[in-house]
Amino acid sequence: MLTAADKHLVGHLIIEVDPTDTGTARRFRVITAVHYRRWTGLLYFNIIRPFNHIVMHRMIAAASRADEPVR
Repeated sequence: MLTAADKHLVGHLIIEVDPTDTGTARRFRVITAVHYRRWTGLLYFNIIRPFNHIVMHRMIAAASRADEPVR
């Protein structure tokens, strides 16, 4: 679990890795949990919420490419 905090909110990024039935691939589950410290944290996160899944998808794609051998 990764955590980032500021005066308005605390964000937690949780990454679960499960093996698939074949054993050769892995299934990733990414969870974003946010704790609002002030009403401004709620306002801020609601503004960026539509883009959260895009950022998470790109982070997962970059991390999965890091396992590939360099050619």
